[in-house]
Amino acid sequence: MKKNKCFLLSIILIIILVFSACKNTEPIVDNLFATEKSNATEQAINSFREHFNINGSLNSTQNPVGNIIFDYGFEFNYPNTFSYSNGTQVIVEDLRSLINVAVNATDSLYIDGISFPFDVTTFKQNSIQILTIDDESEFELLLEDRKVINNNGCECPLDDSPVCFEIEDLNGQNFNIQFPNLCMAKCEGLIIEDIVVCDYTNPAITDFASCFEFVFPLSIIDTELNSIQINNETEFEIAIYSNYIFDFVYPFEITTEITGQTEVIEISSAGIFINLLIDCATSVGSCIDNCPTTSEPVCVEFQQNGQFITLSYRNACLAQCDGFADFITCTNNFECDDNCPQGGENVCVEVALPSGELITFIYENACFAECDGFTSDNFVSCN
Repeated sequence: MKKNKCFLLSIILIIILVFSACKNTEPIVDNLFATEKSNATEQAINSFREHFNINGSLNSTQNPVGNIIFDYGFEFNYPNTFSYSNGTQVIVEDLRSLINVAVNATDSLYIDGISFPFDVTTFKQNSIQILTIDDESEFELLLEDRKVINNNGCECPLDDSPVCFEIEDLNGQNFNIQFPNLCMAKCEGLIIEDIVVCDYTNPAITDFASCFEFVFPLSIIDTELNSIQINNETEFEIAIYSNYIFDFVYPFEITTEITGQTEVIEISSAGIFINLLIDCATSVGSCIDNCPTTSEPVCVEFQQNGQFITLSYRNACLAQCDGFADFITCTNNFECDDNCPQGGENVCVEVALPSGELITFIYENACFAECDGFTSDNFVSCN
């Protein structure tokens, strides 16, 4: 009988220990891996925190592309071991864990160390790459190269004039990524000659609340082909923030307003969803509508079919809406315009903007078109 009592007591103790261990979900540990004080790590996490609101959701002004590699500069490859200012270590298993660590830091308890070496995923030479960071100096170089701490004067307007580029992923396959405007793409080292037509598979604008809302839960397929269930808007933002390529599990549903009534629509394929995004992008609002009416002329020059074309705009905002960021002196254009006759037959020319979009310019007559560098060979039907 005594033996039975001891056996029963042992079972109870085991159950108590198991339940006690299950309650302790805090990832803080002691002496798991050797960490070292790192000023670069402290700066990196402080900068990382600025990309999120206090509740852990994305700060939209700090994340115009909606992807960590392009908005922040790189992503840690998890798991990683960091250390707090009091010497305690913490294991970070994924992006959500890192966000929690960053936004909950205080003046007296913050991340200031890391375990070297560690890997990061970043963008370099038009491709996604994995780099191994062996020490503090290499980490500092990464932060400088990716402008994590200091943007090195790369200030861009927040206007929405999307441009797209082909980027090579880790498997050597190209994917289409969208930037809000050309200036932001140039800050990543991309050049105007590499612009491609946007296919809306990775739109820069992830908040289409004025156009439609997702019905949750839904699921996405991440970069590594894992299926992830998404339960709300914040989870969706974070999931795609960490995945430069993703796709939906179809079908899923959205809600949108049609003739004053909220309707539920089933999205059954990628093609239907892309068409929806294109419709939203053309109806969410016009960049030109947000430009001032002031006359401060700027001109842009670009090549089309081996020919240099110069276009004049009433002000810089209008030029930026068409995807241009570099301006030239345009005095000669306006002097040329002054010598053109008024009236006559309209002529039209088709121009490929930096975004890849084809637009048609209508001129009052051939003289005005020629002032912008076009010839009769460039004229197309105005119908």
